[in-house]
This record gives sequence, structure tokens and C-alpha cells, in this order.
Amino acid sequence: MRRFEFRLEAVLRYRRLTEDLRKREFAMARAAVVAQEGEIGRIRSEAESARVALRDVVAGGLDLRRVLDFQRFINGQRAREARGLARLRELAAAMEPRRQAYVEARKATRALERVRERQRAGWRLEALREERRDLDEVANRAVVLQRIGEA
Repeated sequence: MRRFEFRLEAVLRYRRLTEDLRKREFAMARAAVVAQEGEIGRIRSEAESARVALRDVVAGGLDLRRVLDFQRFINGQRAREARGLARLRELAAAMEPRRQAYVEARKATRALERVRERQRAGWRLEALREERRDLDEVANRAVVLQRIGEA
């Protein structure tokens, strides 16, 4: 029995390589988005800590210089947050085409894998038929030889 050979194996390998590349590109874009989200979270946390500290300063007595320092810091954090959010939007917009490219590459690979599996199933069926034919032939010879021996 000959072994199964998929004629489009080279194409399937190429599609798998393409899919892996698109997956890595998407993962890198996603990692950049996650990192930016983390940075924004850190900025917000620092700003909130500064707000709490400002409340404590105001509650403890009015030190105008410290209040202004806190206000400048909080305003700076708001500006950093706005820049971070703008960067996050850019990264998310850049991530979407990479995600779509990965999804398309995965679909193309899966389609060819399904073709391969259908062909493999057909090959198995044909191999079983061939084996059954061979066994029938052996059985028929045995019957003929047995009848010749009885005659």
C-alpha cells in the first residue's frame, strides 16, 4: 500500500508559516496595547494618590506652596494620561489590521487542512477497498484450490 501524499503540502507549510508570522505580529501589537493600558493605569493610580495626599495636606493646614505643587503634579498626570490615551487609540487602531490579517491567515490554513483531511479520508477508504479486494482474491483462490483438491 502506498503512503498518503498531499500534493499541496508545500502550500500548507507556507500558509502555516504565514499564519505564525501574522500571529506573532498580532501578539506584538496586543502586547503594546496591554503595556500602554498598564501605563495609563499607573498614571491614574499616581494621580489618585496625589489627590489623596492633597486632601491630607489641605486637612492638615493650608500650605499654598504644597497645594500648588500637588495641583501641578495632578495636572501633569492628566496631560500624561491624555497623551497615553491618544497613544492607546493609535496602538489599538494599528492592532486591528494585524488581528484581521491573523484571522484571515488562520482561515486560509484551516481551509487547506480540511482539504488535506478529506483527501486523507478518501485515501484511507481506497486503501481499505484495495485491502478488501486483495483479501477476497486470496479467499477465492483458497476456495478454488480446495475445490480442485476435492475433485
